[in-house]
Formats: sequence, structure tokens, C-alpha cells
Amino acid sequence: MTTEPPNGYQYGLSRAFKASVRLNCQHLLWKANTGYLLHPEIPVTDGLRIADIGTGTGMWPIEVSKTLPPSAQLDGFDISGDQFPPAEWLPSNVTLSTADAFAPIPEDMVGKYDVVHLRMMVIVVKGPKELETLMNNLVLLLKPGGYLQWSDCDPASIAAIPSRPDMPHPAGSRLLEYMLGMNAARGMDWRSFLCLFFQCVTHPEPFEFSSWVSILPAIFSRASLTVLTSARLPIAPELRASWTDNQLMVFEEYYVMMGAASGSEVGIGYWKLLAEAVQETRTGVGLCMEMVVCVGRKGL
Repeated sequence: MTTEPPNGYQYGLSRAFKASVRLNCQHLLWKANTGYLLHPEIPVTDGLRIADIGTGTGMWPIEVSKTLPPSAQLDGFDISGDQFPPAEWLPSNVTLSTADAFAPIPEDMVGKYDVVHLRMMVIVVKGPKELETLMNNLVLLLKPGGYLQWSDCDPASIAAIPSRPDMPHPAGSRLLEYMLGMNAARGMDWRSFLCLFFQCVTHPEPFEFSSWVSILPAIFSRASLTVLTSARLPIAPELRASWTDNQLMVFEEYYVMMGAASGSEVGIGYWKLLAEAVQETRTGVGLCMEMVVCVGRKGL
């Protein structure tokens, strides 16, 4: 994994302080909805070495370090260090470093980790080739017998969920259709949205590729990992309001990052639709999608 972002790399979301708050809130919601950080199928032993890929603000390794023996070592990696806390504030057994998860793995990192964890990579995996490259790198990082824990959200499952059956939610449904490309909305389809969102000329893969999260167990098996457990978890009712607010922050970041604030017709239309959807959420409409968790083990 190289330590510098590749030329032309576009994350698509913000790394400002509000985005860090969003990520930390998202982390707490994942913990509350799943009931764990390190999956209970993964045994805890002395001297455990764990890598967290796409660590963001480093909250996952920071919190997990408190649940492990002092001999454990946790290394968080992200393509940008802009959201890392100061190294002086980290637990003594946690490090955060910049690295590109899609670049070749350095020799000194091959077979280094007992556990590799990653979460919410759906936004950065752009096509089948990137997914294959990432999966191969994750397996290379693992020791023989090591464990891979991958948690993500399935975009195909996103829905506007009313708190009462008779509650209308036209704006929320239109916003999600707009984002998912289920149909053209306000004159902009999914491919056009991606072109603005990632500032590219064209997106190489059709929208259906986003369904890869639904088949994570099959992806694990294709990478010669033994699947120990997999689950689809809906957002619990008591967490839907907080999850919705977190999702709205993502949609707001989209607006800013796609340059919509410049006053383009597309941007103005998107902002109006988002504002209408926000009003619906204040009356009891949730914008939620299912979590997908898969744990696999590398052969000995």
C-alpha cells in the first residue's frame, strides 16, 4: 500500500470537522446496532495484531484497543490522515498511518495481521477490478489462519421508512431514487450524478455493480476465505432517527462536494429536494439501509 493518494483520486465526501463528527456518530451507531466492535466469532489472544482499513478518524481501533489485552497492536490505515487525531492522544498500542488500500502491499506487511477489519467501503469501490484488487490485498495482509471482518451498508436496501403506515414520504422516496439511479429525477440520472460527484467524464461500471455488498459471502469464498458468519441487519427502530440524521449529513456533503453550491440548475434542484426530505424526517420518516457483516478466515 503506497502512502500517497494516487493522482486524480476523488473520495467524494468531505474531510472537514463536521465530516469527522459524522464518522464518529456513524461508528457509535454501528456499535449500537450490531452490539459489538470486534465480531465475537474472532478469538481474542495475547499479542493480537489488527489492521483497520479505511480507518477515517481512527475511532474503531481506539475503542477496540480498550477491550483487548495490552499486548495487542492495532494499526489504522487511510488514504488521508486529515481526520486522524494527534498521535500523542492515541492509546500506546494504536497507530494511524496513510496508505492506499488499492496499491500493492509492501513485502513487510504481507502476512502481518491476525485480523483485518474494514467498514463502509461501498463509496470507494468503483468497479469489479477495484473490488478484486482490494480483496486480494486484504487476504495478503492476513497471517495464515487470520480473520477478515467486513461491515458495509447495502445501497440497494435503502428506503424511506415512515413511523406510521399512513405517513406520506414522497420527497424522501424521490431523494433516494435520485441517489440510487432507480430512475431519472429532476433531469439527472445516476451516471450523470456520478460524473459530477466524482468529477469524472464517465463511470466505468453500471449501477447494478453496487449490489456487490449483497454477495459479500460469495466474494469471500471466491478469495478462498472460509465464511464463518454473515448477517444482514436492519437499523433498529430506536436508532432510525439518529441514523437518518447521519444519512442526511452525507447527502448534504454530496451537495457541497459535487459543486452544487455554485448555483447550477442540477444543484438547486437537488438542494430543494433534500430540504423537502429533511422536513419529512422531522415528522417521523426514516432514511435507512441494511448493514451487512461478513467474517471469514484464511486457510492455515
